[in-house]
Amino acid sequence: NGTATTKEKVTKSEAIKMAIAATLNVTSLDFTMIEPDEKYFNNVWIKYAVASGVVNEYEFTEDNIDDSVTFIDMVSYLEQAKRAFLSEGLKTSVELQFKDKDKYTIQQQTYLQDLIETGVIENTNKKLKGNRKLCKGEVNELIVKFAEKNNTITLEGDKININPDKVPSNASEYPYILSNVDKDIYEKDFIVSDSNSEGVKSPKEIYIKRKEYYSAVKSKVEDYYNLILNIDYQTIDAQKLYEEINKFTAYEVELDIIQEYVNYVKDNNIKISGSAKVQMPIIYYDGVYYRIRTKLSVNVENSFVHDNLILGDLTLEETYEYKDENAIVVDTTLTPEVFSNGWNIYFSPISSNKR
Repeated sequence: NGTATTKEKVTKSEAIKMAIAATLNVTSLDFTMIEPDEKYFNNVWIKYAVASGVVNEYEFTEDNIDDSVTFIDMVSYLEQAKRAFLSEGLKTSVELQFKDKDKYTIQQQTYLQDLIETGVIENTNKKLKGNRKLCKGEVNELIVKFAEKNNTITLEGDKININPDKVPSNASEYPYILSNVDKDIYEKDFIVSDSNSEGVKSPKEIYIKRKEYYSAVKSKVEDYYNLILNIDYQTIDAQKLYEEINKFTAYEVELDIIQEYVNYVKDNNIKISGSAKVQMPIIYYDGVYYRIRTKLSVNVENSFVHDNLILGDLTLEETYEYKDENAIVVDTTLTPEVFSNGWNIYFSPISSNKR
C-alpha cells in the first residue's frame, strides 16, 4: 500500500509480491509481458505466481486477496518461490523442535526445515504459532534474511560475507558486502567530481534505482578490459580493434588513436595478457559520472618498453610505466545508455581512474 509502517498487517497479495521480488531481486514484472487488469491489487504478481507454479490458481480470490497473511503462509510463499526460481533442493535434515509442529502439514514442515538450515528462522522448543497474522516488521525481517541467506540479491557466483572480520569500516555505504571482495577494496575512497561534489551518490543509493542492470554492466566492463588487456604485436589489427572496442564505449574511439597505438605495439613488440574482475556492488556516482570498481591483472609477456602499454596511455601528457606483473584497481567511468537505464564505458586511460 506504499507504506512500511512496522505494525501494519500484510495482505496475502503483498506477501506473494514480496516473496517473488525478494527471490528474483526485481521491483517489477515488466519483463514477463503479463498484462495487468483491475481485478484486484497486485494482480500481475498473482498471475505470475500462478504461471510459475508458486501458488495454484485457486489459492487467491477476490474475497481473500486482502486477508492478512499468516506466518505459515509467508513461509510457504518464500519456499515455493525458492523452488520455482532458484532451482535448489530444500534442506530437510534438521529435526523440528517446535511444540506445535504436528499442526502443520508435511510440506509445511519441510519448508520450515529448509528455513532453519539456511539460517532464516530459529529452531526452538516453543510454539511456532504459525497461524498468527504477520505485521510488516516481521515480514521485512523474513525477507531480508531469506535474501541474504540465499544470495538472491547478488550476481551469480557471488556470496554474501558472513565473517565479521571482513566487514569494511564503510559497510553502511553498500547494499551488501561480498565474501570474495577484499575488505580494503571496499574501503578505498570514491572519486569525487570537483565540479559537483554535492551530487555524489553511494553504491547503496545507486543499487536501489539500477540493480536490474548490474549483471549486464559487469559483463560489459569485464569484456571491455579483456579486449584491451590481451594484446599481441603479431596479431593486432587496427580496424578489428576499432570495431570491437566501439561496441562497449559511449563515444567513438577514433581510428587514428587506435592506429597510433597499434603502430606503437608493433614497433615495440608488445605482448600483454590480463583479466578484469568487477568488484560488486561498488557502483557509485561521482557527481558527474557513474563509476564501477574493477580489479585488473596485467602481465607483460614481451616488450622492448614498459611505458604506455595499454590502449589510451598514449593520450596522456606523461608516460605511464608498468611492471612485469601488475595488479591495478580502477573506478571505470560509465555513462548512461541512450534510451535505457543501462551503461556504456567512457573511454579513458587506465591511470586516470586508478585508486
